[in-house]
Amino acid sequence: MVNNLNVRRLFSVQGLFKRVASYDTFRPTLQLSPAPLRLRNLGSYFYTQTNKDIIKFFNSPSLRDHGDVYRYLDQVLGTNPQHADANLDAVNISTIMHRIAKLNKGPFSKSPIIFESQHLIALADKISRCPTDFNGQAIGNALYGLQRMSRSAGTEAVLRALAGKIKDIDDFSGQNIGLGLYGLQLMDHSVGTEAVLLALAEKIEGIDDFNGQAIGNALYGLQRMDRSTGTEAVLFSLAEKIPQIKDLSGQNIGMALYGLQRMDQSAGTEAVLLALAEKIKDI
Repeated sequence: MVNNLNVRRLFSVQGLFKRVASYDTFRPTLQLSPAPLRLRNLGSYFYTQTNKDIIKFFNSPSLRDHGDVYRYLDQVLGTNPQHADANLDAVNISTIMHRIAKLNKGPFSKSPIIFESQHLIALADKISRCPTDFNGQAIGNALYGLQRMSRSAGTEAVLRALAGKIKDIDDFSGQNIGLGLYGLQLMDHSVGTEAVLLALAEKIEGIDDFNGQAIGNALYGLQRMDRSTGTEAVLFSLAEKIPQIKDLSGQNIGMALYGLQRMDQSAGTEAVLLALAEKIKDI
């Protein structure tokens, strides 16, 4: 026999779920297993923490408003107290950062999206506590995503967090290094940039697939750096790779030399200049 009280409770709960589902806001989806938290927007955008859905959000042809992007970041990073944040792995984190940079080269090129302070602090925390290991591509993409950012407490936190991951990575490519250093182009020299430079310099020595574009991007990213132990280490390491590169173009060399504009003359800059000079003869 059915208990009338239980029936009334059942319909009450169903009514509650119907009312919640009608709200046009982001709500965390209830999970009864230890699966990662999934977030969903019942309106225009839909996303989860998976890379496929992150990319889908940033590739949406209707994405034209800064507010949409900031609301998305608030929710996926947990900086909006009304919503639980998503569980992000290393690839998810780097994809979010990389996609911001891609937006700024496309529909938002005239009015770029800049990570706000709370987003950077949240990213730094997620990087530090990331449940999966970063690889070279993830580091390169994450740093590349900072290319419109200037020095701040938030960028310092992100740079230090990423630098702490680099030492354990053994699959860096020349392209990863080039993209990573390119992302520092508006950063003034700081403790955070120095930590990244020193960490990357140790990895450059063991990489044998640098090409002209990677060298150009890497040196271009140093344009606001001062002479330091970190910049010297990177310059020496890159200078050793230049003689082996067969596809350096005039554009690659132009970008590389542009990146040295704030450097005082040093053994590192001299090594790079001599190596590039040899290549210029063949262009």
